[in-house]
Amino acid sequence: MLDACKKPEASSQLARLWVNDASGLYIDEIIQAADRLILEGFSVFALDYIQRVKLDVAPELSRFGFGEVSKKLASHAKDRGVCWVACSQLNRTAETRKTPTMA
Repeated sequence: MLDACKKPEASSQLARLWVNDASGLYIDEIIQAADRLILEGFSVFALDYIQRVKLDVAPELSRFGFGEVSKKLASHAKDRGVCWVACSQLNRTAETRKTPTMA
């Protein structure tokens, strides 16, 4: 997917950063905001903490919902020729072990 990333045309072009710190957004709202920013020349997007995206599924099915979020981001990136970086928190139980174990 990295091949979809675009480098600035000229080295003198300054990078711009736009931050939306709203919480509780659905993935479709996030993609709509990205589409508006694409029109302004943005081509790289980051979604920090994918678990905070609001889902239309029951809490016990959330792991499937996050798969749908990932699919929508990948589809959006491919369709629009942009890059998405989606961040997630991993399980921290491995940090409590004293000796390494094979997975």
